[in-house]
Formats: sequence, structure tokens, C-alpha cells
Amino acid sequence: MLQREFRGDIPNTVEGLVRLPGVGPKMAHLAMDIAWHQVSGIGVDTHVHRISNRLGWTRGGIKNPEETRKALEDWLPRDLWSEINWLLVGFGQQVCLPVNPLCSVCLNQHSCPSAHQASPAKRPKAGSPRSPKTSRMKLEPGSFGLGLSAPSSATLVKEEPLATPISPPLLPRKRKSKTFST
Repeated sequence: MLQREFRGDIPNTVEGLVRLPGVGPKMAHLAMDIAWHQVSGIGVDTHVHRISNRLGWTRGGIKNPEETRKALEDWLPRDLWSEINWLLVGFGQQVCLPVNPLCSVCLNQHSCPSAHQASPAKRPKAGSPRSPKTSRMKLEPGSFGLGLSAPSSATLVKEEPLATPISPPLLPRKRKSKTFST
């Protein structure tokens, strides 16, 4: 497709990028910003969508990220469009979680209209990658194979889900100077 429709090059417009398989508006706007240093729109993913709705930055029943993008672009100053995705994604991964957000440690808890409200717990289907994993193991003495003694009675072992990975600190991104030669 790149060879046929774009002469072997990556398109440098949002319209061209979203024609590529697997590229939606979010990735197109992020690519425009990162690759071509052109802020064409806000890259809205699930975190930006969720937090914008929780903070009341959108009006009414906005149900999808594309509607959230349009609503944010209506009032958010354009010079903040590039940074809002990076800021809210990390915040959404670490603090403002989809279920059981950590409102007690959030610096916005006193101004957030959704702070300390119970999140509806979406229970994943059993066996899905998101379902909690537990297993029962009956341990026998010497069963570790390392010469260590295991407890003599049966033990219930709960496998805890991995902690959310810590994102690197958000540092100001360096902008490359645009130079054009004629």
C-alpha cells in the first residue's frame, strides 16, 4: 500500500496516515507531532478519554475517544495539545486507574468531581488475560528440588498481579529545529 499509494513513503498527513491499516486518529496525530513536528490534533487514547470525562472536561455522554478529542480541541489551547496526551497517559497508568483509582494519593482529589466515587468494577471473564490468577499448590517436604524443605501442610498460594510499571519521569521533549533548504 505504501509503495502503490504513497510512492514508498509514509504519508505526512492525518488523512493519509489513517488510510494505513491499523492506524487510527490517535496514532495519526501522535505521529504528526513526533515525526513531523506538526500538531494536528490531540492523541486521545483510553486514558485521556477516561480522565477527561472524570475531570468534567467534556460535556454530556461522550462515549468514544474521537468525540473526546473534538471536545478537548474546542477549548484546550492549541499550544497544550502536544503535551496533554503524554501527561494524562502516565497519570492514567499510575493514579487515575480505570477501576479503583488512587484518589487518596492524587494531587487533584480536592478539585476532581469524580474523586472518591466508586468505580464500577468490570469483572473480566474467567481465563481472560485480565482475570486475577490464583492457584492452589500442595507442597510436600523436599518438593522444591533444591534441598529446601517445604511446609508440611497444604498451602494456598495467591499469585499477585504485577504492579503497574513505573513510567519514566516526564521530561520536556526536545524539539528539532526545522530547516529547509532550497
